[in-house]
Amino acid sequence: MFGEFQLPADFAQEPLPRVKRTTNSTMEPPPPPAQRRRKTRQAVAAPPVIDKGSKHLVDSCESKVEIITPYWAANSAGDIRAIVNTKHFPQAIHQEICKGTTTSRCTGNCLCEQKYTYHRLLSYDPDNDCKGIFIDWFLFPSCCACRCPP
Repeated sequence: MFGEFQLPADFAQEPLPRVKRTTNSTMEPPPPPAQRRRKTRQAVAAPPVIDKGSKHLVDSCESKVEIITPYWAANSAGDIRAIVNTKHFPQAIHQEICKGTTTSRCTGNCLCEQKYTYHRLLSYDPDNDCKGIFIDWFLFPSCCACRCPP
């Protein structure tokens, strides 16, 4: 019963035919490594240097920056979830909240508008223990922008 494995009598014991790779007739084989040319990279312009502490630059809208570790939040579907936040597994969110709707630099028809971004966090459904811990999407304030009508 546990002896040698035997193939059925009708099983062909001929070697399998080799499969040839088909190539496009216009393609040429690559040159040997010694003859390969290195691709030269295009020079990319460096981004402008912005000194955040400069007295010449001021944000149009005033905002308050916070780093929070939420314990409860509404997910993208509006369901309240418990966020996994422990001493050994902290989940922090960097958020920026508008202080007001207008400033001296954002005036007229323009308003300071709160922008939001989604974050993926480990969470728990307090109403369904069977779900366990899972990743869910949560919306948090990300920045404050001065928006003007076109």
